[in-house]
Amino acid sequence: MTKEPKILKTRITTNDGIYVVDTIEIEGLPWLVPRWIDNHPTKGFSTPEYMIRIMAVKSKLNTVEYDYLLNDLLPKSVFLGKPTKEFEGRYEIRHLPDLFFEIQSVRVFH
Repeated sequence: MTKEPKILKTRITTNDGIYVVDTIEIEGLPWLVPRWIDNHPTKGFSTPEYMIRIMAVKSKLNTVEYDYLLNDLLPKSVFLGKPTKEFEGRYEIRHLPDLFFEIQSVRVFH
């Protein structure tokens, strides 16, 4: 199992609303994790179903609700991990990355 980074939060806006989404930092870069798969690969662990590399800024609002703020609108198709042709190649999306977290450290599901 990999060393667990802290689960952070990012405030994003999509075509249909505002969300606060789980976020992990990998090599200092934020990745959104909209969905988790529990008990994968073994019981007691979760892995991101997919994760999206974003260009977000650290929040300066001193809020407990989120750590990052995504200033640009995130297309809903990208947020769902299935970008339309218009957005293919514009976002880095990794499906089932080789990352595993103890379930108790993951608590926000969307």
